[in-house]
Formats: sequence, C-alpha cells, structure tokens
Amino acid sequence: MLWYGIDIDPEANPFEVGLDNVVDLGKPDFIGKDALIEIKKKGVSQKIVGLRLGGKPQLCYNADFWLVKDTAGRAVVGYVTRAFYSPKLQTNIAHAMVGIEHTATGTSLLVAMSEEKDLVRATVVERPFYDPKKEIPREANETCKGGQNWTTRGSVPIKCRTTPA
Repeated sequence: MLWYGIDIDPEANPFEVGLDNVVDLGKPDFIGKDALIEIKKKGVSQKIVGLRLGGKPQLCYNADFWLVKDTAGRAVVGYVTRAFYSPKLQTNIAHAMVGIEHTATGTSLLVAMSEEKDLVRATVVERPFYDPKKEIPREANETCKGGQNWTTRGSVPIKCRTTPA
C-alpha cells in the first residue's frame, strides 16, 4: 500500500504510481484530464517499484530518501521512498521511484542506505511483496483444523487435506 506524502506526493501522477486503473479518461471533463491524456500518450519517465534489499534489517522507516544507483554504483537512477524489514519475507523491502528503464522485475540495483559506503544490493520485485499473483488462498494464512495439513503445488498452499493415520 502506498502512503500519501511518502510514496505519493502532488508531483506524482497515477501512471507513475500504478493507479492508472482508477483513471477514467472517458469521463466528461475534470481537472487535470488534458494533462493525464498527454501523460498516457507520451508515457512516463519513472515509476514506483518494489525492491528487496540486502543489508541489516531496517527496523524503522528511513527518515529521508535513499539514492538508488545502477549496478556500477555511478549513476543515480531513482530514490527509495520508504524501506523496512519484513518478518514474513525475512528481508528488507522498499518502495522506490526509478527511471522507467530500471522497472523490470529482476533488475539489479544498488541503494545508498545512509552514506556512499553503505551501498547494498537490491532487486526489483512485484508488488504486493507477498503473493503478488494472489495464488495463496486466504485460508492458507490460517491453521488447518482437525489434523489436516495444507496440500501444496510447489511452495504454494492449495487446500487443507486430512493427514493419513
């Protein structure tokens, strides 16, 4: 979930932050419609992405934006809006606004978490960070009842089944 004032601000547009599905350009005139039509036609130069980050667990949110760099660590390609440690995923995760050429899932980047010497590896991942394709049934997050276990397909829980005696 994106936070207004941190991940999204008045400078961002819905096409950059993944909210283009809530823009109805077919509606009668509204404030900003012409600008949004132009942005959609030209495309965006940056987008917000999810990152998995290395480094020590981030137990509190970053107080300022961190620079995102290319894998050589030379060119600044964006900035981390917020980062934190996910106990469920057992890794640091972040939202970052990066240049459109760095938004593909699996893209490797570097993040300056505090100072230049603190560059850590980061990988662009799908959002939401947990189960982005919604393959895990909601019940999989709950315990099976009465001696049942989850049947899995790969690592994805499918349904409860009775444990053989």
